[in-house]
Amino acid sequence: MARKKQRPRRQPWWRRRKVHRQLVVLAVVVVGVAVLGWVAVYFGGRGNDQEATPQNVSGQAPSFTLPTIAGDEFASAGHLGQHALLLYFNEGVG
Repeated sequence: MARKKQRPRRQPWWRRRKVHRQLVVLAVVVVGVAVLGWVAVYFGGRGNDQEATPQNVSGQAPSFTLPTIAGDEFASAGHLGQHALLLYFNEGVG
């Protein structure tokens, strides 16, 4: 009786040459994008030698006045001690 020809066993997917090549290309692309991102973040903010103005987020806001749509003026000094919400809409867009 004749024996059946056995096909050679396939390697697992993680040992195949094509998969190794694809993983190397993917790793090179990821490292390249990471390096470009780091360079953009590191060098992108430079060029403006002015010092940033410090922000005072825990203290009181300075008093200001703003024009309203009705033509009046809103003064923040008149609302001290109250919770206030400032909404800004740019009516010139669209």
